[in-house]
Formats: sequence, C-alpha cells, structure tokens
Amino acid sequence: MKKSLVILLVISTILWSSVDVIIVSIVPVFVTMFADFGARLPTLTQACFHLSHLTKLYYFIFEPLFIGALVGVSVLIARKENNTLAIYFCASGALAVLALVGTLSLPIFQLGAVAAGMK
Repeated sequence: MKKSLVILLVISTILWSSVDVIIVSIVPVFVTMFADFGARLPTLTQACFHLSHLTKLYYFIFEPLFIGALVGVSVLIARKENNTLAIYFCASGALAVLALVGTLSLPIFQLGAVAAGMK
C-alpha cells in the first residue's frame, strides 16, 4: 500500500473522529451557553443540538456503528488502493468538521447582528 494512501486514511480517520468528539463533548457546552441567551437559534444549530442529544442518549449504539463505519470505509479504500476515494473520504471529513463549526457559529453571528441592530 502506498504511503500517501495511508496518510490520507489516517487524516480522514482523525477528522471523522474529531466530528464524533465535537458532537459528544463540545456541542453540549454550546447547548448550555445558548440556553442562557434565550434567543431563537437557527434551524441548523437546533438540528445539531438534537443530533448531539440523540448521540449521547444512544451512545452505546451510535459509537460502535460509527467506529465500524470508519474502519469499514478505510479497509475498503485500502483494499482498492484508490487514492481518489481516499481524497474524497478525507475531504468529507474536513467538510463535516467545517459544517459543525459553522453550525455552532451561526447563533453567534445572529446574536451579534441583533445586538448591532438594537444600538
């Protein structure tokens, strides 16, 4: 197996694992923080909060499935030795991390715009 393929698979796994960590441990902090504001949150942020709640509630089901999917996709890509699939897998992990960060940032920008309009 090529070294570049292994590196891409490791980076992809790290990115997707960070998505898991964000959903399970960081999003609940944002839930608490935004609950104190009492403002209406964007739909994407609310969906992210619900996903986090469900993930924590059914952690014993979600976590093995998530890890199995990561391992399965990585093994499939490694067997085919396809750098294009590995790049897509890595890019999807990066986009998932960016989407989560963006979703959690939406209320901050929304609250900032509301506060600026009140002045």
